[in-house]
Amino acid sequence: MYSMILAQVAQGSKTQSTYSMLFMFGAVFAVMYFLMIRPQQKKAKEHEKMLESLQVNDKVITASGIIGVITNIKKEKNTITIRVDDNCRIEFQRSAVIGKLENE
Repeated sequence: MYSMILAQVAQGSKTQSTYSMLFMFGAVFAVMYFLMIRPQQKKAKEHEKMLESLQVNDKVITASGIIGVITNIKKEKNTITIRVDDNCRIEFQRSAVIGKLENE
């Protein structure tokens, strides 16, 4: 009789430990989501908004560190042309722009 009671108590603790383990996995996932995934999605959304707001004569910087002024935007090809110097124009994919700079 005593061994049956111990077996039932042991079975109850296994179920309880399973639930607590699942709860911990859920809590870790929630923390990862709010500390890593959500801020990255927010930053990507802001970058996309910045890319959509680009206009001719905006001063920009590319991912490769090139600074120039936008001279042409081709929406169908998703590219922009940047004037780096008086006689130098370079065509980039729109996604290569990482930021807008203030015109001096």
